[in-house]
Amino acid sequence: MLIDKYVAASLIVKERFFSQVIFSWLVANATAHMQNFGLVKTSRGDYDLAPLQHQMCTVIHEPGPEIAPPGGLYKGDKESPEFREYGHYTRNEFTSFGRRIGLFPARIEKILDGFVAGMIPASELIDKAFLPEEVKNLFRYNFMERLFRLK
Repeated sequence: MLIDKYVAASLIVKERFFSQVIFSWLVANATAHMQNFGLVKTSRGDYDLAPLQHQMCTVIHEPGPEIAPPGGLYKGDKESPEFREYGHYTRNEFTSFGRRIGLFPARIEKILDGFVAGMIPASELIDKAFLPEEVKNLFRYNFMERLFRLK
């Protein structure tokens, strides 16, 4: 609602917001700060989505919630048949989230498919990280497992 109220190109910003939420979830960032999901005033006096900051895979330090608090993706997200059956988020919950924030179904699918298509480059980036091998493996496992759920 705030994006619609304060941002002129609200649909474009909603797509970026949707992508930021998915990215934070993919990298297992269970401490996503609100500064990653807020609006910032530009030099022109209008508002834009805050850029991502402090993105880290918190699961390499300690297991945490799938989605950073508060409250998950949306009210009732854990009541979907898939979440009740599997106990974690799947493409279905993200599709529902996209619809709830006003995105067109075709755009939701294109964004989700774009993340899935990035599997190989993401794995190559993890390989190049300056991390101990066991940490890379934990990060890669969590990232790929979540990416698989978006298929």
